[in-house]
Order: sequence, then structure tokens, then C-alpha cells
Amino acid sequence: MDNACSAVELLRQKLELAREIYENTVVQSAVLTEKDYNSLNGLLAERQKYIDRFAALDQLCKENQEEDTEESAELKHLIKSKMEEVFKQSSANIENARKLQSQWSESIRHIKTGESALKKGYYRQIPQQYGYFFDKKVGK
Repeated sequence: MDNACSAVELLRQKLELAREIYENTVVQSAVLTEKDYNSLNGLLAERQKYIDRFAALDQLCKENQEEDTEESAELKHLIKSKMEEVFKQSSANIENARKLQSQWSESIRHIKTGESALKKGYYRQIPQQYGYFFDKKVGK
């Protein structure tokens, strides 16, 4: 009975971590929308810690696997649905990040094109051609 309680407790901890991962993912979405890239790095590092803890709990759950009770089956269902929400939100975040990356690369391309046009048009050295110049009148 003690193992069953510990397995259910592990599932509860796993569900709580799944909720924290989801909340972190939602905050990442808001940060991407606001284009606050400095705080995005911190959120990604925090998310990785949650995922590592989740993986460790998952391993413990596999080791302490018992018969499914009604409560553990419900917890597993909640965990699965929450992780599906995390996946959907993460996919949306990835799509937003790709759009932002595309916008940035387009901006850089415009800057490079403008810089190239400026250098070629205004700052280009015109090559000198040496010709013959006569300073004196011929025949005098």
C-alpha cells in the first residue's frame, strides 16, 4: 500500500510539474509577442529545469509502477492532457519564433542591400584614366 501511495504521490508531483511547464510556455508566448528577448533566455533555462525534473519523476514512476487505481488513472489522464496543451502552445511559440526570425533576416537583408547600394553608388572610387594632355601649342 505504501508503494501505491508513493506512486500516486509521484503522479501528483508530475502533474504539478506539467502545470508549471505549461505556465512557463504561456509566459514564453507573451514574451515572444512583446519581443522581450532578454527574459526569454531565463524562461527557457527555467523550462529546461522543469523538464529535467519531469523526466526524473517519470523514471521514478516507471520504477514504482503498480496496478492502476482509479486515482492514478485519472492523474495519468490529466498529465497527458496537460502535456498535449504544452505541445500545442510550444508549437505556436515555435511558429511565432520562426516568423520573428524571418522578419529579422528580411530586415538584415534590407540593411545589407542599402549598405551595398550606398557603397557602390556614393563611395565608389572612380578609376582615373591617364590620357595625353598638351600644354603647349604645337608649332610655335
